[in-house]
Amino acid sequence: MTVSLRGRRGVSTVADVSLAILVLVAAIAVLATFADGTERTHDPSQGPNTAETLGASTVNASYSMEPVLAADEFPGDDGYSDDELQRVSHGPIAGQVGAGAVSNVAFDVHTEPTPLSIAGSEYVESIDEAVQASLVESSFESSVSGDWQPYEGASIRGEVAVGQQPPPEVETSLTTLAVPSGIPDLREEALGAVENEDDYGTVARIAAEALIERLVPRLESQRALESSGLERELAVYRYRRVATVVDRVSPDDEAIAENLERESADTAALNKYLTGALAVQLNAELVATFETAQAAARALRMHEVTVTVRTWDP
Repeated sequence: MTVSLRGRRGVSTVADVSLAILVLVAAIAVLATFADGTERTHDPSQGPNTAETLGASTVNASYSMEPVLAADEFPGDDGYSDDELQRVSHGPIAGQVGAGAVSNVAFDVHTEPTPLSIAGSEYVESIDEAVQASLVESSFESSVSGDWQPYEGASIRGEVAVGQQPPPEVETSLTTLAVPSGIPDLREEALGAVENEDDYGTVARIAAEALIERLVPRLESQRALESSGLERELAVYRYRRVATVVDRVSPDDEAIAENLERESADTAALNKYLTGALAVQLNAELVATFETAQAAARALRMHEVTVTVRTWDP
């Protein structure tokens, strides 16, 4: 696939350039609550109460960008201090779990998953500690997981699990929450843009464009690429990593490298290229998965992460 990479340059403010880690503080909604098993000795209200606690408890999740320094796609060296590499994410625990799921997004999950981020492990560990601390006084055990998919059954998926894990066959209660993913709800836009039942390409393009913008925000990345030091090197790493995972191209490929130079940085062109590459993959999957393009548009769930809270007696 050949895509022109010459476009207009954007100017923006600088954002944290760690891969796909964003504090999600929008409202959290309970979708469903139910209990496993038939005979009840376990209190089924523990699940909703725990979900409420996780939605109301605001914490700082600290993590480091140090793992990125060893990545093949990272352009610099390790001459940065711990303070420069440290990041803090602030928000409700449930929102942090949702952000952790997006930060762990992987491709080709039906075969051998290729994770996009190698920087999220410490972040997830920090969320785990926050969950454990917020429930330390509880008389029951809990596990919390986050799951993000652009649509059900997609080969792109982000997952995270924190807290304790229930023993086999233990009686549990389960509550499901929805938290924002940082991507808009695209269903109405996609349905309105589809021209006929075979127009899967339109749905694929809209979905791909939104995901690439989520992973490498164009305006924020432009300012970072025009800067210097760690901020710039992390932005270069992020684009190289996305290109490696999404399009399987070398980070030094001319189509990527020429637009990452400080003097010629062009995130509009980079995002257009990556969107096109991802749309090709999504189009093939949508055709194989849904009977019509309209059905594919209605199935988009990119705007939310499903957070599942499971509780049980120790």
